[in-house]
Amino acid sequence: MDNTTLMDNTTQMDNTTLMDTTSQMDNTSQMDNTTQMDNPTQKENPRVFFNVSIEGGLTSPETYGRIIMELRSDIVPRTCENFRALCTGDVNGLTYKGTYFYRVIPNFLCQGGDIHEQNGLRNRSIYGDTFEDENFTLGHTGPGNLTMSNTGPNSNGSQFCITTAKTQWLDKKFVVFGQVVEGMDVVRRMEKFGMRTGRAVRKCTILNCGQL
Repeated sequence: MDNTTLMDNTTQMDNTTLMDTTSQMDNTSQMDNTTQMDNPTQKENPRVFFNVSIEGGLTSPETYGRIIMELRSDIVPRTCENFRALCTGDVNGLTYKGTYFYRVIPNFLCQGGDIHEQNGLRNRSIYGDTFEDENFTLGHTGPGNLTMSNTGPNSNGSQFCITTAKTQWLDKKFVVFGQVVEGMDVVRRMEKFGMRTGRAVRKCTILNCGQL
């Protein structure tokens, strides 16, 4: 609503009516973040999990751990629904279960989500092969950011990354849509078996996944 229209309405309404009218305006144009946060009926963001196994070596056993991630559906609902559904296998049986982190770079990221080739060459979403960049509201602020992997603008699919450091140079290029809230120690354990080339010297497999 522009200033002229608002001034005209104000002259015709008392303060109580103006407040009632304001409360009915759409969220996009008028509702501030504080109002949205304080709303007791606002839906909570979903949480999902990966049960991960890390391959053992000659002197070390195979280890297991759980990573729990909160998805920011309040900011990027379409992107989060894609990831959530791939965790639960709700859509056409597409799932992260049985896939592994094929690219691990210390002090950078752990990358996975190729549900077909397991090497980063295939990308598929629940909406089709790929879908658009929803927004870049959230930034790559530190370890544990959950961010989409892509091959350029509007090419999101199933592939994703978990950052292990602040990677602000990825802002406005890759959509951040969640955060690790438990199990960052598991991510750090995977990170130890990565190389600067991206090769993981131990296979890190998502044995199971789902929604909490």
